[in-house]
Amino acid sequence: MNKLDRNLGLGSVVAIAIGSMIGGGIFVLPGLAAATTGPSFWLAYALAGLFVVPAALSQSEMATAMPKAGGVYIFVDRSLGPLYGTIAGIGTWLAMLFKASFALVGISVYLSIFSTFSYKVVAFALLVLVALLNIVGVKKLGKFQMVVVAACGITLGMLIVKGFVHLEPSRFQNYFSNGWSGLLAATGLVFISYAGVTKIASIAEEIVDPSRNLPLAMLLSLGLMMLLYSLVAFCLVGNIPMTGTTAVAGLAKNERAIALLGSVLYGKFGLYMMAAIAIVALASMANAGLLSASRYPFAMSRDEMVPSFFQRVSERFVTPVYSIVFTAICMAAAIMFLPVVKIAKLASGMQVILFMAINVAIIILRENHPSWYQPKFRSPLYPGMQIFGILSCLLMLVMLGSFVLIGTALLLLAGAGWYYIYARHKTRRRGVIQKITTRPEIKAPKVSDEMDSPPKVPPSDLVISLSGKEFSPESLLAIGSALGSHKISVLKLREIPDQLTLHDRILEMNPRMKVLERRVQQMSKRLSLETNIDFIATHDQRHALFDYVSQSQNPWTLVDMGQHDRFYQARRYLGWLVTHLPSNLAIYQNEGFRITENILVLYGQTPSDQLVLEVANNLAEIYDARLRIMSVLPEDSTQEERDERKASMEAAALPRLTVQNYEIKMVIGDFLEQVVQESIEHELMVMGLPRTSTRRGFVKGSPHDRLFEDVACSVLTIKAAPGLSLPPRIPSSLPDLLDARTIRLHDNVKDKDELFEHLAQLFAKVTEQPLRVLQEALQAPKVSEEARVLPSGVVLLQASHPCLKRTHVGMVFLDQPFPTKDPSTTEANLVVLTMNPETGSRNEAVLEQLRLLMADSHWISQLHAAPNTDYVMRLIRSKYAELV
Repeated sequence: MNKLDRNLGLGSVVAIAIGSMIGGGIFVLPGLAAATTGPSFWLAYALAGLFVVPAALSQSEMATAMPKAGGVYIFVDRSLGPLYGTIAGIGTWLAMLFKASFALVGISVYLSIFSTFSYKVVAFALLVLVALLNIVGVKKLGKFQMVVVAACGITLGMLIVKGFVHLEPSRFQNYFSNGWSGLLAATGLVFISYAGVTKIASIAEEIVDPSRNLPLAMLLSLGLMMLLYSLVAFCLVGNIPMTGTTAVAGLAKNERAIALLGSVLYGKFGLYMMAAIAIVALASMANAGLLSASRYPFAMSRDEMVPSFFQRVSERFVTPVYSIVFTAICMAAAIMFLPVVKIAKLASGMQVILFMAINVAIIILRENHPSWYQPKFRSPLYPGMQIFGILSCLLMLVMLGSFVLIGTALLLLAGAGWYYIYARHKTRRRGVIQKITTRPEIKAPKVSDEMDSPPKVPPSDLVISLSGKEFSPESLLAIGSALGSHKISVLKLREIPDQLTLHDRILEMNPRMKVLERRVQQMSKRLSLETNIDFIATHDQRHALFDYVSQSQNPWTLVDMGQHDRFYQARRYLGWLVTHLPSNLAIYQNEGFRITENILVLYGQTPSDQLVLEVANNLAEIYDARLRIMSVLPEDSTQEERDERKASMEAAALPRLTVQNYEIKMVIGDFLEQVVQESIEHELMVMGLPRTSTRRGFVKGSPHDRLFEDVACSVLTIKAAPGLSLPPRIPSSLPDLLDARTIRLHDNVKDKDELFEHLAQLFAKVTEQPLRVLQEALQAPKVSEEARVLPSGVVLLQASHPCLKRTHVGMVFLDQPFPTKDPSTTEANLVVLTMNPETGSRNEAVLEQLRLLMADSHWISQLHAAPNTDYVMRLIRSKYAELV
């Protein structure tokens, strides 16, 4: 991929921005603005600069997120789509092209002070010089701009200093000669004076440290030019009469007012000095205009909006030679054939429209948060600043008059025509606004150069979407197991800006990706899950996930949104998923807790309460955690309502919970306040997703969103089809099957019957089965017949009963070892029993895990030395993690 060399520092960038603004705006337009509004025209410069601030801030933000050649074209294309991007690219290119051409022709006004030499010959000669400077390299151009800016600043400063000394208050009479409408009309006229402030975004690829230097250069150059323009205009009013004894001596409609001010203040020396400076400044304006204009064909050719030869970069000078030469040829044609002054005004109208589009684009990007949009600089006072910019642009467009309105409309139609005739068939891109306002169709994946369609994936129970912000992929797999999933597809998406082709960002297996794959596979083995992982680069993360989920035909999708400080940025993305995703959805916000011992369940808020209970129960089994089922009712609720809610909670919990360590809690008060306070004592909260969650709270978010943002623990929220129930979960790992209550230390039993009695008592605590039933299960002949004795002194037993809901494992540590008949060991000091709901291959897999775990005699001695059952559980989890 062709990339431009970064060699412009802050000074050069400010110089280029000021150089693109110092030109016709101050050297040609003051007389025309004075004729429009009278002595108040200096306020028009200040007001116009104020109206440009929103666009400058917005473009600074977007350019730090997308520091690519192309500026406005890139930003509008990526937010509004290729149609509007094509119009913006061609329109901006024409606006700068004609503005630069106008600057070259405007030089003739000041050349007439020295001679009557043909202005077109001079304009062509300057055009050749400017084109050569651009081809040789922007570093040299930046130094040239700095010299020009310094010369202009010094000479205009001389005018300001002496001009304030000689001010005549009487010249400020009839201040608003045409009222407020006249001032606004003059503001629209001089608006183009500040257009150059945003042009440096089109050379962002060539700026050193663009995240700092680009916004700083825009704001510095705009502030300096607002001050300079206003002060110079004020001095013009105070030193030159609106009308003089001759047309040349008056300010109104004077096309070389700056030279006239130099003559009034410094005589002939001032006249010639300011004429020379004006010529150089106008040449600088043309120089910066060609620099920025030539970057638009370069950027558009990357996206196949114009022919590809425009993106060719000179190997020697590292500049887009073809684009520069083509733009210079078009400027020459404009100088030769077109009425440049009117076209320049037309370019002003196009610039106003583009400034308005920039402010619209920033709103679209901010509200929809594509994952690749991560600017280093953010526009302050959002969205008020952008709304102000849009309204002020509309006002300026009206004030420019009917000619500009009609002309810009024709240019917009020309850009749209080029898109539909040439560019429409070249691209599959969509703007951010198109991506979030259209529901995608489920399509079979096609072979594409852009690789936007993910490959076919095998059917699965669950798709886990990774974005790179998650603390622990392992915790997501545990949640997947709690959702009753056995076959899981893990999807690592990387969304990249549309200006980069996917071929340039193919996700090769780098070390981080290999580590992620290893972590996923390790946890999958521990949980006995079938897992595959796919790494996909995409231009559109939402639709890539949609397509992947559709192909996998899974009932569940799990998305990790990172910490609560990221949730505000992501809730629009989540709203899209809730609305469009063709599966049940679980959203996880991980606050980074390494151990989960307390789980809070919100009950009575959504239609998914029963499902939420089942998921929380499964998570409590996996983490060996305590459950607190909580419901919040308002203070004005009646006692009858409270009793009814509590009875409902108890009726729902009893048939769905297999864990014993839980409590039911009723709370009265403000819902958000009570839940946030309760979250302090828990590591995880499980709740359902309200139906209205994604439709309310555009600015502040819905109550559900605020809950995500304010609680102190991790949050799992579930959106599922009404009436959905989870399939029976098969505990997948040995630590998952164990319970501290089924472990007995230092047991002193005399014989087998007493041992079985103790085991039955242990399992009665957790299985909710009568002691008699468990005693019968243990007395079955096959329990003793199938006993397995390990060389480490461990006896493995298994029993079954159809009334059990799941497999349980218990352990009895014997103070007095039992003698055995097994030749591999003479006595046994640890008895391990698995109590199963039925016999089968699954039980054999559990026994195999136990055999592996209990084969280490040294580790068995550590178990016997454990001071309590919790320590035994920690030793088992640690040893099991080593094995898998």
